[in-house]
Amino acid sequence: MSMNETTYIGPYLACRHGNPSGKKSLNSCPNSSCSNHGRSVYENFCPQCGSKITDVEVAANMEMSLRNEMLDGDRLTDLIMEGDKVDGMHFFGANISFAPPQYKYDEDRHTEFEICPIAIEELMERFSSVFAAEIEKAKRVYGEGNVQVRFGVVRGLS
Repeated sequence: MSMNETTYIGPYLACRHGNPSGKKSLNSCPNSSCSNHGRSVYENFCPQCGSKITDVEVAANMEMSLRNEMLDGDRLTDLIMEGDKVDGMHFFGANISFAPPQYKYDEDRHTEFEICPIAIEELMERFSSVFAAEIEKAKRVYGEGNVQVRFGVVRGLS
């Protein structure tokens, strides 16, 4: 058995999930037998079964479906593997290159750059701009106050 460790350094999306009441309201398919029931649907009618989309109350601690909904595209990556628990948080990092050239690390050339306050500020602004659609989606999925863009180190094991 082997273990793989990854370290992510840079801006990332931190999303808190769960809620003390155990319930959450979201725009979803009201048909409990539909595969879109309990998932956020952004159309007026369910593309799966045709039901009119309404506010549906679902269990708030739907960890896997929340994580999977954020990873629908390939622009973000899950920084902590699904089995790991981190105090009710999901962390998503860039899965595409977004940094300006002066902040890109080139393994062949062994370049480096100092992580100074101006670099952190520029990288966070760039991350927020490049991933604006994903950040807005996270706010709809996790709730406005449960989403932050942070800069730091995230270590994951798989």
